[in-house]
Amino acid sequence: CHGSVVEYKGNAYMFTAPSGTGKSTHARLWRENFGEDVIMINDDKPLLKFKEDGVYAYGTPWDGKHCLSTNRCAKLAGICFLHQAETNHIERIGADKSVELLMNQIYRPQDAKAILKTLDYGDMLLKEVPMYSMGCNISKEAAQMAYDAMKNEYTIIWRKTMKIKEGFVLRNMGGQAVVVSIGSASKIFNGMVKLNETGEYLWKKISDGASRNDLINSLLEKYD
Repeated sequence: CHGSVVEYKGNAYMFTAPSGTGKSTHARLWRENFGEDVIMINDDKPLLKFKEDGVYAYGTPWDGKHCLSTNRCAKLAGICFLHQAETNHIERIGADKSVELLMNQIYRPQDAKAILKTLDYGDMLLKEVPMYSMGCNISKEAAQMAYDAMKNEYTIIWRKTMKIKEGFVLRNMGGQAVVVSIGSASKIFNGMVKLNETGEYLWKKISDGASRNDLINSLLEKYD
């Protein structure tokens, strides 16, 4: 991914934009405003890794013309798309605005299978990391505004896959979704659980390997 990543108070913040916009300048403003507490993870091409508890940004040797990088990683709290402006302003944006912005800043391999995998990762990134659009100048106020906005909205998102307890199956009886125990599980629980529409929907999603975050997003889409 093309961008500058700084670490502050244990979290990573990425600033991305077309070359020449000022992402490195904005990262410098963070170092000037917050001092030695800010660590420059990478100033040009960081790597992003998906873990169970979130997305992590890593330093790499590809660190831009200023050669700013550190061999470390931190959990990514937000990605901010920068553009130049006379006055500072920042807003949280959804996938409708961030898809194109993100695609313009990520590496696109030529191999067909690889690009499909990249698109999958991009989808996960949009779902799990808050996205922002910021118009900014070169004042220290810009760094403070960015941090205040991004730290307040950051929440930890768990990617751990949920599983159905072994020994329980879902069946439909006369239009009613029911869960019953089988095998050794029936010795512990010999009853039946009736599920409403939402319960049945979640059961099937979990059976397909959905994570907690997947379930949240699915419900929001289904009942929006």
